[in-house]
Amino acid sequence: MDDSSGCEVLTDPRTEKATVLIVDDESLVCDLLAHFLRAAGYRVLAASSGDEAIRIVKQGVRRLDLLLTDFLMPGMDGSECAAQVRQLFPEVAVLFMTGTPDLVALSPILQRPRSRLMVKPFRGRELLRVVKWLLDSSEVVGAGSERLLSPGVVS
Repeated sequence: MDDSSGCEVLTDPRTEKATVLIVDDESLVCDLLAHFLRAAGYRVLAASSGDEAIRIVKQGVRRLDLLLTDFLMPGMDGSECAAQVRQLFPEVAVLFMTGTPDLVALSPILQRPRSRLMVKPFRGRELLRVVKWLLDSSEVVGAGSERLLSPGVVS
């Protein structure tokens, strides 16, 4: 993730109570994502695997607004993680991240309401813009390539 152009972080009162669960097997990526989101006022939980994310959610998380997960991870992938999290939090928005977008494999999961994809690398400000957009949308509906989000492109 590159934020060389600078990331203007404005704390929005609506984001201060939003809870985001980050799931990424790369600790550096997870730490960087957490930094951007916390600086913007989000409450952040982090997990290094899908299994760990499910354990965190089952241990008494009362509110979860967004699942931000890598799509390809060892063990449980992002799709399975999202499915299990949505069993406990059916309305949670899901933002998948991937460095190798395979739209054929991703197409079914991107058909679900409030699900989007960002292609790595992306800038911190792009992440914050998409997170805010997803959280502000009561139901984000679309299909196919409209659900593919990359820097500078919003469906």
